[in-house]
Amino acid sequence: MKIVYIVTVPITAKAFLVGHLSYLREHGHEVILITSPDPLLDQVRAQEGVTVIGVPMQREISLLADAKSLWQLWRVLRDIKPDAVTSGTPKAGLLGMIASWLLGVPLRTYVLHGLRLETLHGLRRRIMTFTEHICVACAHKVVCVSQSLRQKYIDEGFADASKTLVLASGSASGVIAERHLPRSLDQNWLALRQQLGIPADALVIGFVGRFVRDKGISELVAAFQVIRKRHLQCCLLLIGTFETGDPLDLAVVQYLKAALANSVQSGVYGTGWVADVAPYYAVMDVLALPTYREGFPISPLEASMCEVPVVGTLATGMVDAVVNGKTGLLVPIGDVTALTNALLELLENVELRQQLGAAGRQRALASFLPNQIWQAWCDYYL
Repeated sequence: MKIVYIVTVPITAKAFLVGHLSYLREHGHEVILITSPDPLLDQVRAQEGVTVIGVPMQREISLLADAKSLWQLWRVLRDIKPDAVTSGTPKAGLLGMIASWLLGVPLRTYVLHGLRLETLHGLRRRIMTFTEHICVACAHKVVCVSQSLRQKYIDEGFADASKTLVLASGSASGVIAERHLPRSLDQNWLALRQQLGIPADALVIGFVGRFVRDKGISELVAAFQVIRKRHLQCCLLLIGTFETGDPLDLAVVQYLKAALANSVQSGVYGTGWVADVAPYYAVMDVLALPTYREGFPISPLEASMCEVPVVGTLATGMVDAVVNGKTGLLVPIGDVTALTNALLELLENVELRQQLGAAGRQRALASFLPNQIWQAWCDYYL
């Protein structure tokens, strides 16, 4: 089959499609990736051995730019004549499905990585609702990355159960076991901790992701401030960067910037954006992700593979990534007290941390290796 993948920005391809595209190619398919032009495309082309085409697409709504992108996509797809088009992420999902529907592509698959409108209100929510209905109308199938996301999509009335499915156990790409080692197998974790300036005997709460409201950063900061008063040696390790979309409250931004500038005093350490997050999980004792919504978050899976227990929320997608009481603890969304207590429970109970961490790695190895997801996609196309 000639299969075209469309995503809005190259970093999405780098995060979710590396290995996936080459797997399909090695199993006899001709694979083409379309995304916004970027030097990163050369890396993806070299790694995956597939054709890569740059078509400018903006993440935010812009009628003129979006119309131009749709026209360019239509022309590219018309020339390619694909058997299947698979598009995901909000903008590429919308434009890719419309263009492939206009051309009558035999298999049109919309990949749902999350439901952004869960936390939107007013006009923005109505716009996102409208675009989701368009995507579903143009697609033959909607592949959801988690069971809870699929159920939410059905409950919201976007698609019937017969049009939606989850491949394998879910997630966008699984976790590579060889790159995500537990502390017991990682000889470099202590050196990395020292490099970050974190004391060797500190208890470390980790966070991986964008510094935005929907990730629950405000609640995490509030919980850490309480925990720090009780455990002076506790540290917060933040891996990621601030973003302007869905911004944090100004007071939280000011606190974090001041704390990061004086890590020894505050106990808050940061790395900024890093190309490879894998080595940092062994530095952590607990991963915290008090998110408001997800599709299927990758950081809890990566942490579990590294035998790091997770404290998260009872949010869409999060309930698939963490088995409450077995691989981590889940608390109500926005509940700072419950989040604080869950983190304290794990920080103060080393046996429970080890138990949940070990169970998390076993689950990740059993159900979330990349080959399992990639083979499920092969089976789906066939």
